[in-house]
Amino acid sequence: EVWDNRGITIRVGNQEKNLFTDERGIIQASFKTEISNQDEIRVSINGIPIPFFNDFPIFFGKSNYPLEVISDLDDTVIVTYASRVFKRIQTTGLTHPTRRSIVPNTKALLQGLAEKGARIHYVSKSETNLYHLLATFFDHNKVPHGPMYLTRYRARQNLFVSKKDPIHKLRQIRHILDRSPGKKFLLIGDDSQHDVHVYSEAVEEYPDRIEKVMIRQTGFKENQKLL
Repeated sequence: EVWDNRGITIRVGNQEKNLFTDERGIIQASFKTEISNQDEIRVSINGIPIPFFNDFPIFFGKSNYPLEVISDLDDTVIVTYASRVFKRIQTTGLTHPTRRSIVPNTKALLQGLAEKGARIHYVSKSETNLYHLLATFFDHNKVPHGPMYLTRYRARQNLFVSKKDPIHKLRQIRHILDRSPGKKFLLIGDDSQHDVHVYSEAVEEYPDRIEKVMIRQTGFKENQKLL
């Protein structure tokens, strides 16, 4: 069931907002307040609390570590075959998340950075529909948790249509950097889609903020000349 056009109340710390979901059951809101754990985030409809239905955290506190990470997901953390349409449909639509393949070098890198205290942000053009599958994959493979910036929910028949927001990743990178003053960033991606172009543009816009860019080579020839 899609909770479309429904009134919903969100309380974060000492701030409360009454909002309405859109036609796809989605809400977006910003709160300027300090909280220390996700128990201070409460959602309700008509005064009835709405529980969170999975164990993946929804709160990621500030870190004192000077470096933060922005990582792609598809073919950077989780093998998706994003540049091969039919293989991607088979992998994403028919394979249980506990049987999906992980990119071991990326996992090791992220675990090492997380152990040092780096906060990790995951920016992907995967749809919000896939959130629970990704959360299951993260927990099964012990990938460090972090906020996932996904694209909007799509009707099931449109999930594998290639037309998506072309600047979603860059917009989210700007959002993260603009709200993390004083922090340096490591960008991690792959060469199968548009990470090379997006990260290059991000470096041009934030030359003093981006410490390093790491691109996993998948063998996708179109972007190899840009590396």
